[in-house]
Amino acid sequence: MNRASRAIAGWIIAPALLALGALLALDRLYHSEYLRIREVEVHGRFTRVDGGQVKAVVESALPGHYFSVELADIEARIGRLPWVFSASVRRRWPDTLVVEVAEVQPVAQWGQRQWLNLTGDLVERPAAAEGRDLPMLSGPQEHKEAVWRAFLDWSKAFAARGLILDALRFDARGLWHLTLSVSALAPQRRAAAADGPSAPVFKATPVALIVQQHNAGARIRRFVLALRHSLIGDFSAIRSIDLRYPNGFAVNWKAGAQSLVEAD
Repeated sequence: MNRASRAIAGWIIAPALLALGALLALDRLYHSEYLRIREVEVHGRFTRVDGGQVKAVVESALPGHYFSVELADIEARIGRLPWVFSASVRRRWPDTLVVEVAEVQPVAQWGQRQWLNLTGDLVERPAAAEGRDLPMLSGPQEHKEAVWRAFLDWSKAFAARGLILDALRFDARGLWHLTLSVSALAPQRRAAAADGPSAPVFKATPVALIVQQHNAGARIRRFVLALRHSLIGDFSAIRSIDLRYPNGFAVNWKAGAQSLVEAD
């Protein structure tokens, strides 16, 4: 081999040896006992999520090495735990995993199977989940922000008259369906008491209210201003209220309730 050939071989072999040495060093570092995950920190404000359960899930998923741990896989496993909204996992040198967990914070029920989260996202609701006393909202998912804003606005308006907006639904035809109830038990009706035990007795059931999408807010405000205490006191005798009239609203009384109301 002449001098030129030896020079060329040197230029080829030297980098190869350096690369091999680097690979061996990395392999030794990769499998070093000094780089095992030894600590797991879990952070988050938990009301329903079990922090110990989160930590157990992380520890069970660890392959044991700082660089080889699959962060996305651990995040997915945590995300499947009850009441977990989101999870993020990061490494902290030299031997720690830091886990940040956000808990589901439902502000309303959405349909039969979901929550509306505080973030505005829809999340799956466990079949036996608590929180069924939250308001019931529903509608096309693309309108969830509008439904929530309407609920907040109209709840305040009805609360000023001692009414509770229990449910709000926006349908595909552009109609709003509301369910109202009285926030406190109304006094016993004198007319019903005077008629004796044979008089119709109406349970304090919610009242359905319907309004079209166009000018819905203005119509509801007009209805709230027009509400009389006597009408609120008669809520147990009302079946539904229709706000789709241009200059007023119609009250649909339960069977036998009209004569009782007129007796006041």
